[in-house]
Amino acid sequence: MKLLIAFICFLFSISALAQIDTLFYENFDQSNWSMSTSRAPLNTFFQRFHADQLIRKGFSGASATDTVGPGCTSYLTSPKFSLKDSLGFLYPNIGLLFDQLCYVHQLDQAMIEYRLGDSSWKTIPMIVNVNGNLIGVYQGNSAYFGPSSSLLGPINSTDHYFNKYGQVVLWRFNDTNYVYTIANSQNAWVLEYFDISGLIQWELVINNFPQASLDSMQIRFSLHDHSTGPMGRIGTHQWWIDNVRVLATSSVGLNELSTKEFRISPNPVQDQLSINGDVPPSANYRIYSINGQLQKEGNLKNRELVVSDLNAGVYLLEMLINNSRTSLKFIKK
Repeated sequence: MKLLIAFICFLFSISALAQIDTLFYENFDQSNWSMSTSRAPLNTFFQRFHADQLIRKGFSGASATDTVGPGCTSYLTSPKFSLKDSLGFLYPNIGLLFDQLCYVHQLDQAMIEYRLGDSSWKTIPMIVNVNGNLIGVYQGNSAYFGPSSSLLGPINSTDHYFNKYGQVVLWRFNDTNYVYTIANSQNAWVLEYFDISGLIQWELVINNFPQASLDSMQIRFSLHDHSTGPMGRIGTHQWWIDNVRVLATSSVGLNELSTKEFRISPNPVQDQLSINGDVPPSANYRIYSINGQLQKEGNLKNRELVVSDLNAGVYLLEMLINNSRTSLKFIKK
């Protein structure tokens, strides 16, 4: 929870130099989500995600929910949303937030997946390792399980998921007498957060994802039934999802200077950055990590900046020029 609050505070703390954009916001009473299942017939109501106008966290008119169907996987897939601002720059900070009630059996898997561009679907890992720098992608408020119910699981695991043991107090109900009412639902909703920027950093630096193809993204909620689990769970084990939003900080909303006036090269960079444009040779600068932590600050030397001491990753360079600010994103190899 502290990390989530820190991220949100960071978004607002840099609002003097960047605006907060909503890249995507759910509205489950509309038809922009794809709700499907791997089990035929595809339109069987209780074997695919569907809108629920009664049990919901709020803001929109409905949540999305599904109950576990034997031997199948249900999919709740978002439309594509852009990862770049109107100037064509990759957003420096991106976070996925949603509220959930995840009462599914401990053998079943409530997974969060992603797809960059038209690439293949992958499960969002709990932690990624970028050249020795561990980045906590999952920063929410539940246990995000790994293989064999390990609380952490291996780094970069593709087998992380939620189930009812993610929130033992809130989500462990009586299986044989499951009664869920609108009155008690509000007390059990849990806010979750994933650092999408850390995930993208991992894809660019470690998986060599082509930056030219990094233009859009999709999120998919997948509810997978485990074949060895007990039968008779339809209607008693269920997953509700609400208020899905993807937030980002943008360089478009600068109060003072447009980033169109400046360029940095090379980008990605190994050792030294050069700043092109009407920049004082010794302008003040600050460099922030993708998580909003200050990495270094000082003055440029002949419009150049040594970055060889930084770990591989995505960074935000902020410069103070004639009492005005501008910021530029760069990738350290």
